[in-house]
Amino acid sequence: MRTTKFIVGEYYHIYNRGTDKRDVFLDCSDYRRFLISLSELNQKGEVLNLCRRSLMEARLQSKETGLFQLVDITCFCLMPNHFHLILQQLAEGGVPVFMHKLGTSYTKYFNKKYDRSGVLFQGAYKAKRIENETYLLHLSRYIHLNPEALIKSSKDSFVDWCALKNYPWSSLQAYLSGRKRSIVSDQFQTVAEHEDFVKASADSFILGDLQFD
Repeated sequence: MRTTKFIVGEYYHIYNRGTDKRDVFLDCSDYRRFLISLSELNQKGEVLNLCRRSLMEARLQSKETGLFQLVDITCFCLMPNHFHLILQQLAEGGVPVFMHKLGTSYTKYFNKKYDRSGVLFQGAYKAKRIENETYLLHLSRYIHLNPEALIKSSKDSFVDWCALKNYPWSSLQAYLSGRKRSIVSDQFQTVAEHEDFVKASADSFILGDLQFD
């Protein structure tokens, strides 16, 4: 039974991985589908067939109909066998409703595409309330550094920073281009300062100096 209490205005670290540690994103279209779901399912009311929708169409419909969001997606990172989200709850019950819709929709999509059945993720998603802005800031850095294991240089332990900041399946790109504003970016005077903050700890993350559950 879940013990986390979801409160409007509070931030939460949400994460889960594939059952038996299996990959849940097998190609680029799977990643894109999950990103479309993050946008399209973040509202109350009926959702049309996502297979026929693009991310831009989903955003335009949301603006045109005035549907309000359940959560603010502050940060995200998708990895082959797991995902991380930082969500701020905007509506009562927003996080549980959003995560139920997201998990159900993506599992149905994945099972149909790959001709399988049964659960896709390893039990219920994990949720941890973020108690203060300092932890939130460092957690955002940890999440954005997650792809280092996929793209670090093969001959040494140092991060290929250019590849890391351009990893297409995380929110880091949006932050470092200035497109994304949130409580995270508000902690920095400039985008360059934010980039330096993340970049400075890239190598220490590889060496295991940053520890998060």
